Amino acid sequence: MTSSARAQALAFVAAFVTLAAQVLVHRIVSVKLLNNYAFLVISLAMLGFAVSGVIVTRYLRRFIDDFPDTAALCAALFALTMVGSAIVFYWAPTSITYAHTRLDFVSALLRSMPLALILGIPFVFCGLILGTLLSLPGLPTPRIYGADLLGSAVGAVAVLPALIHIGAERAMLATCALMVAGALVFTRPRRTPARALAAVALLVLLTATVLHDRVFQMRYPDRSMLADTRNIQHIAWDPVARIELTRFTVGPGFMYPSFVGNNPEYAKRVRYMVTQNN
Repeated sequence: MTSSARAQALAFVAAFVTLAAQVLVHRIVSVKLLNNYAFLVISLAMLGFAVSGVIVTRYLRRFIDDFPDTAALCAALFALTMVGSAIVFYWAPTSITYAHTRLDFVSALLRSMPLALILGIPFVFCGLILGTLLSLPGLPTPRIYGADLLGSAVGAVAVLPALIHIGAERAMLATCALMVAGALVFTRPRRTPARALAAVALLVLLTATVLHDRVFQMRYPDRSMLADTRNIQHIAWDPVARIELTRFTVGPGFMYPSFVGNNPEYAKRVRYMVTQNN
């Protein structure tokens, strides 16, 4: 392959992963926070790209002179920060506030912002790869940008069956592995640190896949439907929601007594509860 062809292939992979990751992060955020935060995820991705633009502008010459190793390092850091931020997001304690006024909504947004901001970090490294690719001299910028757009389109479509068949977390791990593998194949880094960090990233992804249930054990927000339950029987993802089947018990702390009324005999007959995004 020529260097131009490899650059276009890497642009395609990076854009594919970036768009798929945005969708997956939105699905994860919707389970723990609220569906209303879709705009927040898009803003976090754009914030990561803005930060990467500043970095590329400042260190462009260094990135251009050492692009194979830089791209491999950025791909590995993307994978590591994506997995790390997702784990922190899953495990961090939080509470859910249903906004009845605009002030309530703004207040809930501000309280959730520190937890959500960490999910913008991985997109910085996607932006570094794509920004440098579009700045490399001697390459056809229109073709690089075309590969970028095509990768985004394909990623937006391909992530939907991935959500259905393997779930958001495993799909996220797969996209991270694709980013690292693509950087290694298409840039061919020469130095040991870049290769070593890429190997560490792949090992972390493999470990997270094997220990999936332990690594991605979500701590649900206080006062939410699944906050006090440990009896989730089954979880299924689809393109717009996560569906949970839970063994149902009515206790003194049950927040929604209207679901079963005031007839205790009826409540005894309710064995399972189906919820959507908690």
